[in-house]
Amino acid sequence: MAVQKEVNLNQPLDSSKESTLSKSPLTPELAQGALTLHGDRYNQLQVGLNRLLFWHPLLVAVLLFPIGLYFAYQAYEYVYIVESVFEFVELFFTKENLRDHLVFLMPLLLLTVMFLTVFSFYLSDELKTISEKFKTSVYMNELFGFDLRKFAKLDTSDVATISPKERQQLKYGDNTQVIIYRDSPIAIATVVPITEKSSATDFYVEITGLHVRKVFAKVDFETLLIDWCLLRSRQLYSEFTNNKENVSGCKIHVLTNCYNFEKNYISKLKALKFELIAKSNELNPYERIESKKQGWITNFFYSIFGIERHVYGLSIFTANASEDRLLNKANEFSRKTIKKRK
Repeated sequence: MAVQKEVNLNQPLDSSKESTLSKSPLTPELAQGALTLHGDRYNQLQVGLNRLLFWHPLLVAVLLFPIGLYFAYQAYEYVYIVESVFEFVELFFTKENLRDHLVFLMPLLLLTVMFLTVFSFYLSDELKTISEKFKTSVYMNELFGFDLRKFAKLDTSDVATISPKERQQLKYGDNTQVIIYRDSPIAIATVVPITEKSSATDFYVEITGLHVRKVFAKVDFETLLIDWCLLRSRQLYSEFTNNKENVSGCKIHVLTNCYNFEKNYISKLKALKFELIAKSNELNPYERIESKKQGWITNFFYSIFGIERHVYGLSIFTANASEDRLLNKANEFSRKTIKKRK
C-alpha cells in the first residue's frame, strides 16, 4: 500500500513545510486524505445545519414561549394593583423578585436549551452518518466511481513495474482534483460519469464531492474546482465517444447535490449559470444504495423547517473537437501547474 499523506483537520498545517501550492489528480498516496476531505464536508454541513436549526424562528419561539408564559403569570396579580407602568416595573423587578425569577427560570432555560440541542443534533445526524459511511466500500464506489481501497494499494514507486491493468486503474484518479498546500491536501473535487444514463448526444456527469478545508474557506478554491469539474466533464465526454470529431450540438449535463442552507456554494453555482432542477427532503444523496430509508418523522420535521437537498445542473453544448474551446482549455489546464507561493 502506498504511504499516505496524513490530513489532520484538527491541527494547523506544518509551517516547516515549504509553502508550495499545487494541484494533483488523485494518486494512491492521496487516497486517505481525499476520503478525509470529502467526509469533512458532511461534518461541516452538520455544524451548519445545527446552527440553522438552533436559530430558526420556530425554535427561538419554543425557547421564548415558556419565559413569556412565566412572566405573564407572575405579572398578572400586579396589573390590578398598580397605577402606572413605572410602578409596575418598580414592584415587579425588585431585587427579591428578580432573584426569585432567576432561580425559577434558570433550570427552565437549561432544560429548554438541552432539548433544542438534542433536537437539532437528531435532525442533523443524517449528515454525520453519511460522513461515517464513506469508510464503506459501497459509499467509496459511489463517491469516486471505483474501489478506493484497491486504488490505495497500487505501488507507483517504480514506474517500470506498473502493469497495463494498474495503469488503467491509475487513470481513474484523473476524475479527482486535489489542491495541496504545505504538502497537505486542502481542497478536493470529484466527478463521476453516469454512463448508464448517457448517450453520444446527451452525456451526464455528477460532481459527487467538492470541499475546501474550513481554514481556507475565504479563498475562492470552490470556483476553481467547479471550473475544473466542467473542464474534466468535457474530457470525459471525449473519452466516452472515443474522441469522435463530429459532436457539434451534443450536450453535457453536469449535476451536483447541495443543501439549501449552503448559501455560499449555491451563489457560486448560480454565478456559473447552474440552475435548480430538483428538490428533496431526503438529505442522503446516496439514498439509492441505502436499504434503510429516512424516517417519515424526520421528513416531517425537515419539511417544517424547510431543510432540503437541491440538485443543480448545467448543460453545455459541445462543438467539434478541434473547435471546442472548453476541450482545448481542459487540455491546457491539465498541463499547467500552480506555482510556488511565498
